[in-house]
Amino acid sequence: MTPASYAVIRYVADPARNEPVNGGVVLWNEVGSRLKLDDQAIARVVRDNPHLSRDALRYLDDFLRRRLIARRPLDAPTDLGREMQKRSQFPVLFSAPLFTTVADATEDALDRELGSLLARVVRPRQRRGGARPGATSDLTRRWKPWLGSKLVQNHVFADSKTGVPRTVTFFANSGANVAVDVLSLAIKEAEEIQQRADAEAYKAEDILAKNDISFLVHCNLRLDEEYAAANDAALRTLRAAGAQVTTTVEETATAVESAIGVV
Repeated sequence: MTPASYAVIRYVADPARNEPVNGGVVLWNEVGSRLKLDDQAIARVVRDNPHLSRDALRYLDDFLRRRLIARRPLDAPTDLGREMQKRSQFPVLFSAPLFTTVADATEDALDRELGSLLARVVRPRQRRGGARPGATSDLTRRWKPWLGSKLVQNHVFADSKTGVPRTVTFFANSGANVAVDVLSLAIKEAEEIQQRADAEAYKAEDILAKNDISFLVHCNLRLDEEYAAANDAALRTLRAAGAQVTTTVEETATAVESAIGVV
């Protein structure tokens, strides 16, 4: 097996709602790199946002390639994750780099892993009736009267220890100075739970090193008993990085609303 990295390409059709949709993947290692948008995901964006047309999103592939190639061609993958983070801004965002493996050090192995990532991470799953919306949606609805104002807004921290701009899910401003990131840890693989916590902890440390703020991470957890140890390790990792951790929407909302003085 050969190590590789990938980032998820996310599109925010409505910045006020701040509900990014996974639209594609960038995958890279020392062999090369791949960038692919998924037609099913683009169709979902159009379906859920009638004000858009499919033509309005056709530019994305060329746009993303130009954005990355402007500094580093896609066949030279070294530091590609850093380049993507620098260029992560509304309405197109890149996730923090995540780790994966490919079968061997060949171009074909990269292509196969790209297809696997698109199927697993990007393509919409069939939903069964009654599925609950996520924490980001719940908080967006709750904070709708203030979202976009100085009280609560989407935010990119231009200053960080690494110099890489960092995006957070919400930022309570107007003197409160509380950043809120929503982190999904409700996944099956315990190892990936820790990897996600490690990446978020690194992000928190990077932001806190240059900004006098509170950093709150809302964690969506898988509450089965078999995940208790993995969840505990992940939460300890985040707290060690200086983050405040919450695990329910009510807890997160109350912490932020107390800080901005609306409780």
